[in-house]
Amino acid sequence: MLPPLLLQTAAPADDLAQYIPIIAMLLIGGGIAAGLVVFVSIIGRRKVSLVKGTPFEAGSVPVHGAWRRVHVRYYVVALLFIVFDLEAVFLVIWAPLLQELGLYGLVVMGLFVLLLAIGLAYEWGKGALNWHENESREVSSRS
Repeated sequence: MLPPLLLQTAAPADDLAQYIPIIAMLLIGGGIAAGLVVFVSIIGRRKVSLVKGTPFEAGSVPVHGAWRRVHVRYYVVALLFIVFDLEAVFLVIWAPLLQELGLYGLVVMGLFVLLLAIGLAYEWGKGALNWHENESREVSSRS
Protein backbone atom coordinates (compact mmCIF):
# COMPACT_ATOMS: atom_id res chain seq x y z
CA MET A 1 0.00 0.00 0.00
CA LEU A 2 1.30 3.44 -0.93
CA PRO A 3 1.57 6.22 1.63
CA PRO A 4 -1.28 8.76 1.50
CA LEU A 5 1.02 11.50 0.16
CA LEU A 6 1.97 9.42 -2.89
CA LEU A 7 -1.65 8.47 -3.48
CA GLN A 8 -2.64 12.13 -3.62
CA THR A 9 0.11 13.14 -6.08
CA ALA A 10 -0.11 10.14 -8.41
CA ALA A 11 -1.08 11.21 -11.94
CA PRO A 12 -4.24 9.71 -13.40
CA ALA A 13 -3.82 7.33 -16.32
CA ASP A 14 -5.34 9.90 -18.69
CA ASP A 15 -2.50 12.36 -17.99
CA LEU A 16 0.14 9.79 -18.89
CA ALA A 17 -1.58 8.87 -22.16
CA GLN A 18 -0.35 12.08 -23.76
CA TYR A 19 3.22 10.77 -23.62
CA ILE A 20 2.50 7.64 -25.70
CA PRO A 21 3.29 9.32 -29.07
CA ILE A 22 6.62 10.62 -27.73
CA ILE A 23 7.59 7.20 -26.39
CA ALA A 24 6.56 5.59 -29.69
CA MET A 25 8.63 8.13 -31.64
CA LEU A 26 11.70 7.48 -29.47
CA LEU A 27 11.32 3.72 -29.82
CA ILE A 28 10.88 3.89 -33.60
CA GLY A 29 13.81 6.32 -34.00
CA GLY A 30 16.06 4.23 -31.77
CA GLY A 31 15.05 1.07 -33.62
CA ILE A 32 15.84 2.64 -37.00
CA ALA A 33 19.23 3.89 -35.75
CA ALA A 34 20.15 0.52 -34.22
CA GLY A 35 18.93 -1.31 -37.33
CA LEU A 36 21.05 0.86 -39.63
CA VAL A 37 24.15 0.32 -37.49
CA VAL A 38 23.63 -3.45 -37.57
CA PHE A 39 22.83 -3.40 -41.31
CA VAL A 40 25.98 -1.43 -42.19
CA SER A 41 28.18 -3.61 -39.98
CA ILE A 42 26.86 -6.73 -41.75
CA ILE A 43 27.15 -5.56 -45.35
CA GLY A 44 30.03 -3.09 -45.03
CA ARG A 45 33.42 -3.90 -46.52
CA ARG A 46 36.27 -4.09 -44.05
CA LYS A 47 39.23 -3.60 -46.34
CA VAL A 48 42.15 -2.09 -44.42
CA SER A 49 44.75 -0.19 -46.41
CA LEU A 50 47.58 2.24 -45.81
CA VAL A 51 45.62 5.10 -47.38
CA LYS A 52 42.59 4.50 -45.14
CA GLY A 53 44.78 4.37 -42.05
CA THR A 54 46.57 7.63 -42.82
CA PRO A 55 45.30 10.67 -40.89
CA PHE A 56 44.55 13.80 -42.85
CA GLU A 57 44.01 17.47 -42.11
CA ALA A 58 41.34 19.05 -44.29
CA GLY A 59 42.03 16.65 -47.12
CA SER A 60 45.81 16.98 -47.15
CA VAL A 61 48.65 14.96 -45.70
CA PRO A 62 49.60 16.19 -42.20
CA VAL A 63 52.79 18.20 -41.90
CA HIS A 64 53.55 17.45 -38.23
CA GLY A 65 52.69 14.73 -35.76
CA ALA A 66 49.65 15.01 -33.53
CA TRP A 67 51.66 15.37 -30.32
CA ARG A 68 53.67 18.46 -31.19
CA ARG A 69 53.74 21.56 -29.01
CA VAL A 70 51.39 24.40 -29.82
CA HIS A 71 52.42 27.97 -29.12
CA VAL A 72 50.55 29.81 -26.37
CA ARG A 73 49.37 32.42 -28.90
CA TYR A 74 46.93 29.86 -30.28
CA TYR A 75 45.29 29.55 -26.87
CA VAL A 76 45.20 33.32 -26.39
CA VAL A 77 43.37 33.77 -29.68
CA ALA A 78 41.02 30.91 -28.80
CA LEU A 79 40.20 32.54 -25.44
CA LEU A 80 39.65 35.89 -27.14
CA PHE A 81 37.29 34.22 -29.59
CA ILE A 82 35.30 32.67 -26.74
CA VAL A 83 35.08 36.01 -24.91
CA PHE A 84 33.81 37.89 -27.96
CA ASP A 85 31.51 35.03 -28.93
CA LEU A 86 29.90 35.25 -25.49
CA GLU A 87 29.68 39.02 -25.93
CA ALA A 88 27.71 38.47 -29.12
CA VAL A 89 25.37 36.09 -27.30
CA PHE A 90 24.77 38.64 -24.56
CA LEU A 91 24.10 41.35 -27.15
CA VAL A 92 21.59 39.15 -28.99
CA ILE A 93 19.75 38.47 -25.72
CA TRP A 94 19.92 42.13 -24.66
CA ALA A 95 18.80 43.75 -27.92
CA PRO A 96 15.10 42.74 -27.83
CA LEU A 97 14.86 43.86 -24.20
CA LEU A 98 16.28 47.34 -24.81
CA GLN A 99 12.83 48.97 -24.87
CA GLU A 100 11.92 47.43 -21.49
CA LEU A 101 15.29 48.09 -19.86
CA GLY A 102 15.45 51.70 -20.98
CA LEU A 103 18.41 53.92 -20.20
CA TYR A 104 19.63 51.65 -17.39
CA GLY A 105 19.98 48.70 -19.77
CA LEU A 106 21.75 50.83 -22.34
CA VAL A 107 24.27 52.14 -19.77
CA VAL A 108 24.96 48.67 -18.35
CA MET A 109 25.51 47.16 -21.79
CA GLY A 110 27.62 50.15 -22.78
CA LEU A 111 29.87 49.55 -19.77
CA PHE A 112 30.06 45.85 -20.66
CA VAL A 113 31.11 46.59 -24.24
CA LEU A 114 33.53 49.29 -23.04
CA LEU A 115 35.18 46.84 -20.65
CA LEU A 116 35.60 44.30 -23.45
CA ALA A 117 36.94 47.00 -25.79
CA ILE A 118 39.54 47.98 -23.17
CA GLY A 119 40.54 44.32 -22.87
CA LEU A 120 40.83 44.00 -26.64
CA ALA A 121 42.94 47.17 -26.83
CA TYR A 122 45.22 45.78 -24.10
CA GLU A 123 45.64 42.48 -25.94
CA TRP A 124 46.24 44.29 -29.21
CA GLY A 125 48.83 46.53 -27.55
CA LYS A 126 50.62 43.52 -26.06
CA GLY A 127 50.81 41.97 -29.55
CA ALA A 128 48.64 38.97 -28.87
CA LEU A 129 46.99 39.35 -32.28
CA ASN A 130 50.20 39.91 -34.28
CA TRP A 131 51.21 36.40 -35.28
CA HIS A 132 53.61 37.14 -38.10
CA GLU A 133 55.57 39.89 -36.38
CA ASN A 134 56.16 37.71 -33.31
CA GLU A 135 57.26 34.77 -35.46
CA SER A 136 59.78 36.90 -37.36
CA ARG A 137 61.17 38.25 -34.05
CA GLU A 138 61.53 34.72 -32.69
CA VAL A 139 63.30 33.51 -35.83
CA SER A 140 65.68 36.49 -35.84
CA SER A 141 66.45 36.10 -32.13
CA ARG A 142 67.27 32.39 -32.57
CA SER A 143 69.76 32.98 -35.40
